[in-house]
Amino acid sequence: EIRKKGLRLTLLLNASCYGEHAASKKFIDQTKESVKVYYNEFAISSITTTSPIIAHALKKEFENKLEIRASVNMRIGSIDALNYLKDIFDAFYIQRELYRDFDKLKEMRIWSNKHSKRIYGLANSGCFAYCPWQSTHDNLIAHSYADGLTPDEVLVPNCFNYLSSKQDLLPLIKGCFIRPEDIDFYDSIFDGIK
Repeated sequence: EIRKKGLRLTLLLNASCYGEHAASKKFIDQTKESVKVYYNEFAISSITTTSPIIAHALKKEFENKLEIRASVNMRIGSIDALNYLKDIFDAFYIQRELYRDFDKLKEMRIWSNKHSKRIYGLANSGCFAYCPWQSTHDNLIAHSYADGLTPDEVLVPNCFNYLSSKQDLLPLIKGCFIRPEDIDFYDSIFDGIK
């Protein structure tokens, strides 16, 4: 139904950890087979992933049939990072903390035009800017709190506790979000915003 409305579909392979077999042939073969199902059944047009290993395998498998996007969780915030990854990704979600640095965003836009790449933004991230807990939190989510801790036990010492104990709204004000009324400022920067 979504495809009938002319919208493109993206498959998100965004785990921060795929376990001990993350670089195994079996894992890559299973991932390619899963993506083929989504491609054939649902006509997905792109993949977004945190894994350069997955990106490399899918780029090779699908050639130019799917756009391979680097996830915002890769924290790509420099021309160096774009250059390191340009051969395996077609597009990049830019680091959230840069969304108010229009000079830096324009620099990345110029680079992407020069290299025939696309750049995207994430409008409503829930993380603090430069969140020191993001990697830990992402890994806990990737493992579904497999060690038996509940989300409340895990998050209490982190961002939720910080906000409730400090009564400090500054992290929210500096947060990585784009207000709906400001979206037009990004038309010349991003190819799309999630």
